[in-house]
Amino acid sequence: MNSLFSSVTLVCPTSGPINCGAVTSSHYSHVFGVPVALLALLWFGIITYLALARPSYFPYLLFPLWVAGVAMVGYLVSVEVFEIHAICLYCSLAHICAILLGPTVYRITFTE
Repeated sequence: MNSLFSSVTLVCPTSGPINCGAVTSSHYSHVFGVPVALLALLWFGIITYLALARPSYFPYLLFPLWVAGVAMVGYLVSVEVFEIHAICLYCSLAHICAILLGPTVYRITFTE
């Protein structure tokens, strides 16, 4: 099971140190009742919109929003390792993608 779509079974190990079920069903998988997976989806959507549409206010939002997302990644990874004692492969993929957006976000924000 996962926290975003409770009827969908995760195709990921569910025991041992790689355990998506333990991560996505923990109380850390929600912030104020909103699934972290949904927040991540919104974050990626907003980052993509700002990078592609480049509204007049994008330089003021794009880089700070990326920094906030990477700070959240740091928090979530520390929770996985030190509190839940399990790593979610899907979450880790999203974390890596968020971090790898950095050079592109920097280039768009500060050099174009």
